[in-house]
Amino acid sequence: MPQVGTKFGRWLDLTFMQLQLDARQDPDGKA
Repeated sequence: MPQVGTKFGRWLDLTFMQLQLDARQDPDGKA
C-alpha cells in the first residue's frame, strides 16, 4: 500500500475498514 510509511519524517499509516450490508429490502424489517 503506497499510503503506508514515512513522509517528511513523520510516520503515516492507513486504516482499512469495511461494513458489510445485508440484502434486506425493508430497512426496518428483521434480519
